[in-house]
Amino acid sequence: MTLARAFQWRNSLWGVGAGYQYNGTYEPYDWVSDYKPGDRLHLTGGVSSDLGNTKLSGDLTYLIYQADKQEGEKIFKDGNQLDLKGGLLYHQEPYSFAAHARYIIRGKDRRYGVPEAYREEAKNHGNDFRVSTSLSFQAGSKLRLIGQAEAKLVGENDYPSTDLLHRAASHIIGFGGGFNYELKDNYNLSVQLKSYQGEADGGNIDLSGLQMQSSLFVRF
Repeated sequence: MTLARAFQWRNSLWGVGAGYQYNGTYEPYDWVSDYKPGDRLHLTGGVSSDLGNTKLSGDLTYLIYQADKQEGEKIFKDGNQLDLKGGLLYHQEPYSFAAHARYIIRGKDRRYGVPEAYREEAKNHGNDFRVSTSLSFQAGSKLRLIGQAEAKLVGENDYPSTDLLHRAASHIIGFGGGFNYELKDNYNLSVQLKSYQGEADGGNIDLSGLQMQSSLFVRF
């Protein structure tokens, strides 16, 4: 359930909201007793501003997690999170430029029902930073060319390097582009190709590769 309120002030649109997500109980496996993931509360606020050819937006969300339970006993609790986002859109025919950034600050997780030596709170996952940009050019009445770049960086978690739960920093960078082509008035073809370079867990996992995506949109 989510409640939100938006209002306009001059050339800006402001919004605030709050929501609660209830998670029901389920049976993960036949030999495991019922498990209930923790409920989640979120508080959010945002603003967007129209400056003619330029549009700016930003919002922040604070996520508050409740503890997971098994047989009524607390097992694990995700750390609370602060999620910040910002965006910029500039349009001047025949060009359009967009940039988006996101930063997720994660709190410490907590474990229950384990020996005292393992109860110390720590982040299972590091903070997360993401940025993406795109530049498009209207090459004709039906063809738009698009170039894209993106990056994602995740910091190492809180566990010591000798701990089995330790995960080192990860990053991935992608470049590519594609096109949108209007086949007919109600048919649109989109093709994108991206090349990725990156690694996870401090280089233990290679994330490099190619991604191709194509879509056909039909409007009725």
